[in-house]
Amino acid sequence: GGSELDRLFDAYRTRIKYLLLKSNKCSLSAARNLALSYANGDILGFCDDDAFYPRDFFDIMDSKIKHGAFEIVSVPVIDPSSGAPYGGRSFPLGSVSLHYGDVFRHSLSVGTFVSCSNYFPYRFNEKLGAGAQYGGSEETDFFLSLKSAGFNTLFFAGTHVFHDNDPPQTEPRELARKSYSYAIGYGAVLRKYIARSKLHLSIELLSITSRSIAGCILSRNRPLYFGRLKGLIKGFLRTTI
Repeated sequence: GGSELDRLFDAYRTRIKYLLLKSNKCSLSAARNLALSYANGDILGFCDDDAFYPRDFFDIMDSKIKHGAFEIVSVPVIDPSSGAPYGGRSFPLGSVSLHYGDVFRHSLSVGTFVSCSNYFPYRFNEKLGAGAQYGGSEETDFFLSLKSAGFNTLFFAGTHVFHDNDPPQTEPRELARKSYSYAIGYGAVLRKYIARSKLHLSIELLSITSRSIAGCILSRNRPLYFGRLKGLIKGFLRTTI
């Protein structure tokens, strides 16, 4: 008996310790918050169902992360088919500290791990993320909330996480709609943390705004860039999260 998911996990019952939680249909952030309410370890990670790890990944990360040190450690996320960075991003080649803008660019949920104590009151903003009011930036907001609370933010290039690149979206209207929704969340997170970053995030704001304007003028895919620009302006000027 049981569901297909139950049967899948049963195969590993004697090999790993796990707790399988079930919930009603909800957003990604709400599901993660449910899981956080049950978490009792001192290292947190956020795996996707289409992400996986090299065989020695957890041994490397266990030796790298300082247990209970209140720090965030991000690693590169790589497309396994092409070997290229996920989503066309660029990642630092070495191990460095991350400023506010660096967290926007380099910290992805599947490639970021949090060292903490058993008491962990922080939660994802349930207005953000897949299935929520605004479609993205939930992990950026979460990690920056930890940084603002005093967590160290680090990048470690000594290992990586595998995650397939998203298939290209071919329907222009759907692509523009998705870009608009994600950009609202992105803009709202920029607004929330720009003062705390001592205005370092103004560089990120200027960069994405100028690239969006250039795309509206020069790209064949103008609806995508127009949606992004419109969403960014709405998020930064009119949206509070």
